Amino acid sequence: MFTTEEILQMFASRMKDSMVAGPAHVAMFLSFVQLYQHQHAHPIKIYRRTVMDACKIKGKTTFYKVLSELKAIGLIDYEASKNPMQGTLIYFRVKKDKI
Repeated sequence: MFTTEEILQMFASRMKDSMVAGPAHVAMFLSFVQLYQHQHAHPIKIYRRTVMDACKIKGKTTFYKVLSELKAIGLIDYEASKNPMQGTLIYFRVKKDKI
C-alpha cells in the first residue's frame, strides 16, 4: 500500500514533464486518489460512469483517451473489464526508493 502523499508526489513529478497534461488528466487522477482513500485497497475498482461524472467528462472517447494517456505518462496501469458490473482495476505506478 502507498500513502496518499507518495501517490501525489509521484503525480506532481510526472505531470510537470508531461506535454499532454490537462485539466481532465488532473481531475481523473485526483478522482482515483479519492477512491483509493475511500476503498483502502490497491488496485482500486472504478466504474466509468462514476469517474466521468466526478471529472465532468461527457464523452466515452475522452474518458478512454485520458485514461490511456495517464498510463502512457506512467501514472497508472489498468485492467479493463468487458463486464460493466465488475469495473476496471486501476494500479498506481509508484516506485518506492530503497534507502
